[in-house]
Amino acid sequence: MQEILISLLNQSPTQWIALITGLTYVILAANEKPLCWPFGIISCSLIAIDDFSVFQLYADGVLQIFYVLFGFLGLYYWIFRNEPGESLRVSSWSWQKHIVPVAVGFLLSIPISMLLQKYTNAAYSYLDTVTTLLSLWATWLLVRKVLENWLYWIAIDAVYVFLFWQRGGGLIAVLYAAYLIVAIWGFVQWRKNIEHRA
Repeated sequence: MQEILISLLNQSPTQWIALITGLTYVILAANEKPLCWPFGIISCSLIAIDDFSVFQLYADGVLQIFYVLFGFLGLYYWIFRNEPGESLRVSSWSWQKHIVPVAVGFLLSIPISMLLQKYTNAAYSYLDTVTTLLSLWATWLLVRKVLENWLYWIAIDAVYVFLFWQRGGGLIAVLYAAYLIVAIWGFVQWRKNIEHRA
C-alpha cells in the first residue's frame, strides 16, 4: 500500500491537473452541464502529452486529440444546437444500432494494432487500439446524449485502469477508475431522466 501511495505522490504535475480537470469533466457530464466540455478539453490535452512522451500509448494519444475536438463539438451541440428555450434531451438507442460500430471497432483494431507493433514501440497495441476506436463511438454518443454511452464507458474505463497502471500512470489509472464509477452513476441518472419523461 505504501508503494502505491509513493507512486501516486510522485506523478507529474500534468497528471495531477489531468486528474482534477478530468474528474470535474465527468461529474459535470453526468449532470448534463455544458461546462463539462472545457474541463474535458484541458484534461485530454494533458493526457495526450503524456501518452506520446511517457506511456507509449500512441492510439490513446491520438484518441485524446480527438477528444479535444469532440469537446468543441460537445459545446456546440449542448449549447447552440437547440431551439430557443430547449436543450438536447437524453435518448436511448436500440441494441441493433450498436452492432455495426462495435464490430467495426473490433475488426479494424486488428490491422491498426499490427501496424503499431511493426512501426512503433507501442504498448498493448490491440487493447489500446480497440479502446480508442470504441471510445470515439462512445464520445459521439455522449455528444448526442445517447444513454448507452455510459455502458461503453464502464467497459472502456476498466480497460484503461489496467493499461495506465501497467504503464506507470498511477494517477491516470485512478482517474479512469473514478470515470468508471461516475459512468455507472451517469447511466443511472440519465436513465431516470428518460423515465421521468415517459
